[in-house]
Amino acid sequence: MLAVAEREPGVDYQEAYAHETGLDGGSADIVTSSQSLHWMEPGPTFAEAARILRAGGVFAAYDYDWKPAVDPELDEAFEAYHARRTEARAKRGIQRGADRYAKSGHLERMQSSGHFRFCREIVLHSIEDGNAERVAGLVRSLGLPVADVEDAELVRELGVDELEAVARRVLGDRTVPFLFGYRVRLGVV
Repeated sequence: MLAVAEREPGVDYQEAYAHETGLDGGSADIVTSSQSLHWMEPGPTFAEAARILRAGGVFAAYDYDWKPAVDPELDEAFEAYHARRTEARAKRGIQRGADRYAKSGHLERMQSSGHFRFCREIVLHSIEDGNAERVAGLVRSLGLPVADVEDAELVRELGVDELEAVARRVLGDRTVPFLFGYRVRLGVV
């Protein structure tokens, strides 16, 4: 992804940890965290974001809300899959990264950090085309509860094939709108 992004002119990329970017202080207008703040230590991350932002700069942490709204029957199948996935994680003693710093607490942590003079959460949405193949891709992109995503027993336990079958039956060969919701937490320095 980085190799493709670097082809675009006018943007510099730096590989670093969120709390140790190596960037100059006051050098950025915006710092973003896409679907990843729950993997970071909030205190050092907020301090680093505030350090590299110019006065009036914005830190934006955003996450999509699981699941997209597609069709009532497919939405129910998504929920059933999610319940099986949660159960499989619990059975294996696997803690999700998001459990460390729950997404629902991002705003409160930003507010209490003392690094931002103003914080707010906004809700956005996007409508994107999707089909049965995209449903399968979404589920697989979430990562399965264990490292071996080729574990046939786990795939059966999660009912991945069942969800995909519902998607194929409901959507057939059609491409339809998928409504994705996003929560964006903004912090202004």
